[in-house]
Amino acid sequence: MVLACCIDPTKPAAQGLYARVRRTMGIGVDGLSDEEKRHRDAQRRKLINEVRPYSPALQQHMIPGLGPHPEAPVNSQMQLTIKVEDIHAVVKKIARGCEYWLTGGRIVEPPYEIEVFFPTETPELVGAF
Repeated sequence: MVLACCIDPTKPAAQGLYARVRRTMGIGVDGLSDEEKRHRDAQRRKLINEVRPYSPALQQHMIPGLGPHPEAPVNSQMQLTIKVEDIHAVVKKIARGCEYWLTGGRIVEPPYEIEVFFPTETPELVGAF
């Protein structure tokens, strides 16, 4: 959910993500139990509490393609901090899922492993999505 908040919702590759985040946080969702409403409200409050004004000082730590949107004024943008371990876990899960589905059920297991590396510069194609 947090990564979806870092992507420009107007880009075609992100189509539908913004609506899913809104539903996850209970925005515009009917028929939820009181317990589920409390849970989603807590998620929404946690996310809102973690949002900070954009700081150029953190640019070197940003994942390429998830930095400030060039279409918006920098002083109006916000940022979220995501633990690198969380990003690695998500990327590894996606890679394992791709390996499983694209190879007919092959599972990545020792002695093989998945390593995650992030480029230090944004390739031209990243900005296109």
